[in-house]
Amino acid sequence: MYQHLIYEQQCEIDVVILNRPDTANAFTQEMLDEVAAVFTQIERDSPARAVILKAAGKLFSGGGDIKMFRDLLAAKAPLPVELVLGTGRMALAVRRCKKPVVAVVQGAAAGAGFGLAMACDYRILSESAKLVPAFNGIGLSGDTGLMYFLGKNLGPARTYELMTLKTALSAREAKDLGLATEIVPDDALEAQGKAFTEKLLHKPTRILERQKALLNAYFYSELETFNQEEAVAMHLSSKEADFAEAVSAFLDKRPAKFSGR
Repeated sequence: MYQHLIYEQQCEIDVVILNRPDTANAFTQEMLDEVAAVFTQIERDSPARAVILKAAGKLFSGGGDIKMFRDLLAAKAPLPVELVLGTGRMALAVRRCKKPVVAVVQGAAAGAGFGLAMACDYRILSESAKLVPAFNGIGLSGDTGLMYFLGKNLGPARTYELMTLKTALSAREAKDLGLATEIVPDDALEAQGKAFTEKLLHKPTRILERQKALLNAYFYSELETFNQEEAVAMHLSSKEADFAEAVSAFLDKRPAKFSGR
């Protein structure tokens, strides 16, 4: 049913696996739509009591597909607003899923991958994992609700500092900031991610669902509106010369030289 992810039902736990390891699980429009669809399906139909979100390969997700950015530049076309809205729908589907969602993160969660991890309720990171804002480096303002989620967790000053100045957060830095629930050894990530999720099965499931609904109502009620605003900002950012320079520099494996245009 799904081309870019794997969906498994394991007793009382549903497992969603990002499955484009050959592209570092980079997001295309189709993959964004599938992640949103599977979490909508889980919310509507699944009897599971918790969900694990993880990824095949060495990285959780490298974010947006650089090949897509290259093709847009070649066509002299800006980033479509609808594509960015797809990242927002993906994040919203995770937040609206009543069941607790545990992100199990290895390697790096960059850009939209970072935003997707932040949309989850818990983040289990391997010791070598990194959370990477990434957007400034590619000449874009940000999507997947990342700044919204960071703002709710860190406040505006720390969020702006992280988005504009920080290239990556180590697992330890993420834990110190409260962005990681647990850090586990790299070779134990799979087992300990599942063990953590299994602990949720001993909790009162309906109560957890109501608590998540209350958190959504209090902290995340404006997420959809923010997604609309960030989509416009991303579209405009993709028209700037600095976006073209960032993509070219990435493909050429050289530092970008931003001009402010």
